[in-house]
Amino acid sequence: KIRLTHRSIEQYLVNKIHKIIAKDTQNIKKINFGTKSQLAKLIASENITVQHNQVKTASFDTLNRILTLPIFKVESGDVYDMLIAHECAHALWTPTDGWAKIADDNELRSYVNVLEDCRIDKKIQKKYPGVVRNYLNGFDIMDDQDFFGIKDKDINNDLMLIDKINLYYKSSKRLPF
Repeated sequence: KIRLTHRSIEQYLVNKIHKIIAKDTQNIKKINFGTKSQLAKLIASENITVQHNQVKTASFDTLNRILTLPIFKVESGDVYDMLIAHECAHALWTPTDGWAKIADDNELRSYVNVLEDCRIDKKIQKKYPGVVRNYLNGFDIMDDQDFFGIKDKDINNDLMLIDKINLYYKSSKRLPF
Protein backbone atom coordinates (compact mmCIF):
# COMPACT_ATOMS: atom_id res chain seq x y z
CA LYS A 1 0.00 0.00 0.00
CA ILE A 2 1.44 3.38 -1.11
CA ARG A 3 0.57 6.38 0.96
CA LEU A 4 0.37 9.60 -1.05
CA THR A 5 1.03 12.80 0.77
CA HIS A 6 1.00 16.34 -0.41
CA ARG A 7 4.81 16.31 -0.08
CA SER A 8 5.29 13.15 -2.14
CA ILE A 9 3.02 14.38 -4.93
CA GLU A 10 4.88 17.70 -4.98
CA GLN A 11 8.26 15.92 -5.16
CA TYR A 12 7.00 13.66 -7.95
CA LEU A 13 5.87 16.67 -10.00
CA VAL A 14 9.15 18.51 -9.42
CA ASN A 15 11.12 15.46 -10.61
CA LYS A 16 8.86 15.12 -13.65
CA ILE A 17 9.35 18.78 -14.59
CA HIS A 18 13.14 18.46 -14.25
CA LYS A 19 13.11 15.45 -16.58
CA ILE A 20 11.03 17.32 -19.15
CA ILE A 21 13.33 20.35 -19.01
CA ALA A 22 16.43 18.16 -19.34
CA LYS A 23 14.90 16.35 -22.32
CA ASP A 24 13.90 19.63 -23.98
CA THR A 25 17.38 21.15 -23.59
CA GLN A 26 18.93 18.03 -25.15
CA ASN A 27 16.56 18.22 -28.12
CA ILE A 28 16.98 21.90 -28.99
CA LYS A 29 16.30 22.22 -32.69
CA LYS A 30 18.85 23.84 -34.95
CA ILE A 31 17.75 26.92 -36.83
CA ASN A 32 16.73 26.00 -40.38
CA PHE A 33 18.45 28.73 -42.39
CA GLY A 34 16.54 27.80 -45.55
CA THR A 35 13.24 28.35 -43.78
CA LYS A 36 14.45 31.61 -42.25
CA SER A 37 15.57 32.79 -45.72
CA GLN A 38 12.10 32.07 -47.10
CA LEU A 39 10.53 33.91 -44.18
CA ALA A 40 12.70 36.95 -44.94
CA LYS A 41 11.70 36.95 -48.60
CA LEU A 42 8.03 36.76 -47.66
CA ILE A 43 8.26 39.60 -45.14
CA ALA A 44 10.30 41.78 -47.52
CA SER A 45 7.79 41.02 -50.30
CA GLU A 46 10.61 40.56 -52.80
CA ASN A 47 13.27 38.06 -53.78
CA ILE A 48 16.05 39.55 -51.64
CA THR A 49 19.37 37.75 -51.28
CA VAL A 50 19.80 36.25 -47.81
CA GLN A 51 23.23 35.40 -46.42
CA HIS A 52 24.07 33.66 -43.15
CA ASN A 53 27.61 34.69 -42.14
CA GLN A 54 29.93 35.00 -39.16
CA VAL A 55 29.05 38.65 -38.43
CA LYS A 56 28.26 40.40 -35.13
CA THR A 57 24.75 41.48 -36.06
CA ALA A 58 22.24 41.50 -38.88
CA SER A 59 22.22 44.10 -41.63
CA PHE A 60 20.38 44.98 -44.81
CA ASP A 61 22.06 46.50 -47.86
CA THR A 62 19.31 48.72 -49.26
CA LEU A 63 21.10 49.23 -52.58
CA ASN A 64 22.01 45.62 -53.44
CA ARG A 65 19.00 44.14 -51.56
CA ILE A 66 21.12 41.75 -49.44
CA LEU A 67 20.08 40.63 -45.96
CA THR A 68 22.98 39.36 -43.86
CA LEU A 69 22.13 37.35 -40.75
CA PRO A 70 24.63 36.27 -38.10
CA ILE A 71 25.24 32.69 -37.10
CA PHE A 72 25.04 32.75 -33.31
CA LYS A 73 26.58 30.14 -30.99
CA VAL A 74 23.29 29.91 -29.08
CA GLU A 75 20.49 29.88 -31.61
CA SER A 76 17.04 31.24 -30.83
CA GLY A 77 14.09 31.33 -33.18
CA ASP A 78 12.81 34.51 -31.52
CA VAL A 79 16.12 36.30 -32.01
CA TYR A 80 16.34 35.28 -35.67
CA ASP A 81 12.71 36.18 -36.34
CA MET A 82 13.16 39.56 -34.65
CA LEU A 83 16.30 40.28 -36.70
CA ILE A 84 14.60 39.15 -39.91
CA ALA A 85 11.55 41.33 -39.25
CA HIS A 86 13.73 44.32 -38.40
CA GLU A 87 16.03 44.03 -41.42
CA CYS A 88 13.12 43.32 -43.76
CA ALA A 89 11.52 46.50 -42.43
CA HIS A 90 14.57 48.28 -43.85
CA ALA A 91 13.87 46.52 -47.16
CA LEU A 92 10.29 47.76 -47.10
CA TRP A 93 10.63 51.32 -45.81
CA THR A 94 14.22 52.61 -45.70
CA PRO A 95 14.94 54.76 -48.76
CA THR A 96 18.24 53.93 -50.46
CA ASP A 97 18.81 57.48 -51.67
CA GLY A 98 18.49 58.82 -48.12
CA TRP A 99 21.43 56.73 -46.98
CA ALA A 100 23.51 57.75 -49.98
CA LYS A 101 23.23 61.42 -48.95
CA ILE A 102 24.85 60.75 -45.56
CA ALA A 103 27.24 57.95 -46.57
CA ASP A 104 30.38 59.95 -45.74
CA ASP A 105 29.37 61.02 -42.24
CA ASN A 106 29.58 57.96 -39.94
CA GLU A 107 28.48 59.83 -36.82
CA LEU A 108 25.39 61.28 -38.51
CA ARG A 109 24.60 57.88 -40.04
CA SER A 110 24.70 56.18 -36.65
CA TYR A 111 22.25 58.74 -35.20
CA VAL A 112 19.94 58.55 -38.21
CA ASN A 113 20.10 54.73 -38.10
CA VAL A 114 18.85 54.67 -34.49
CA LEU A 115 15.92 56.91 -35.36
CA GLU A 116 15.22 54.94 -38.54
CA ASP A 117 15.27 51.70 -36.53
CA CYS A 118 12.67 53.11 -34.14
CA ARG A 119 10.47 54.14 -37.07
CA ILE A 120 10.65 50.88 -39.02
CA ASP A 121 10.25 48.64 -35.97
CA LYS A 122 6.97 50.36 -35.20
CA LYS A 123 5.85 49.88 -38.82
CA ILE A 124 6.82 46.18 -39.07
CA GLN A 125 5.09 45.39 -35.78
CA LYS A 126 1.96 47.10 -37.01
CA LYS A 127 2.07 45.26 -40.36
CA TYR A 128 2.88 41.87 -38.76
CA PRO A 129 1.58 41.87 -35.16
CA GLY A 130 2.84 38.34 -34.64
CA VAL A 131 6.44 39.58 -34.53
CA VAL A 132 5.80 41.65 -31.40
CA ARG A 133 6.34 38.55 -29.26
CA ASN A 134 9.57 37.81 -31.19
CA TYR A 135 10.78 41.34 -30.42
CA LEU A 136 10.01 40.98 -26.70
CA ASN A 137 11.58 37.53 -26.36
CA GLY A 138 14.45 38.27 -28.73
CA PHE A 139 15.50 41.39 -26.85
CA ASP A 140 15.32 39.56 -23.52
CA ILE A 141 17.50 36.72 -24.83
CA MET A 142 20.07 39.12 -26.29
CA ASP A 143 20.06 41.21 -23.11
CA ASP A 144 20.57 38.08 -20.97
CA GLN A 145 23.61 37.27 -23.15
CA ASP A 146 24.83 40.89 -22.71
CA PHE A 147 24.76 41.41 -26.46
CA PHE A 148 24.33 45.16 -25.90
CA GLY A 149 27.18 45.39 -23.37
CA ILE A 150 25.15 47.06 -20.63
CA LYS A 151 25.21 44.47 -17.84
CA ASP A 152 27.75 46.34 -15.68
CA LYS A 153 26.62 49.83 -16.63
CA ASP A 154 24.30 52.32 -15.04
CA ILE A 155 22.12 52.88 -18.09
CA ASN A 156 20.89 56.24 -16.79
CA ASN A 157 24.37 57.69 -16.21
CA ASP A 158 26.81 55.75 -18.40
CA LEU A 159 25.04 55.92 -21.77
CA MET A 160 24.66 58.75 -24.24
CA LEU A 161 21.12 59.91 -25.02
CA ILE A 162 21.13 58.27 -28.48
CA ASP A 163 22.17 54.93 -26.92
CA LYS A 164 19.34 55.23 -24.39
CA ILE A 165 16.86 55.92 -27.19
CA ASN A 166 18.21 52.93 -29.13
CA LEU A 167 17.91 50.51 -26.20
CA TYR A 168 14.56 51.91 -25.07
CA TYR A 169 12.99 51.15 -28.44
CA LYS A 170 14.85 47.86 -28.94
CA SER A 171 13.44 46.75 -25.56
CA SER A 172 9.93 47.66 -26.76
CA LYS A 173 9.90 50.59 -24.33
CA ARG A 174 10.51 48.40 -21.29
CA LEU A 175 13.83 49.79 -20.01
CA PRO A 176 13.56 52.33 -17.18
CA PHE A 177 15.05 55.66 -18.21
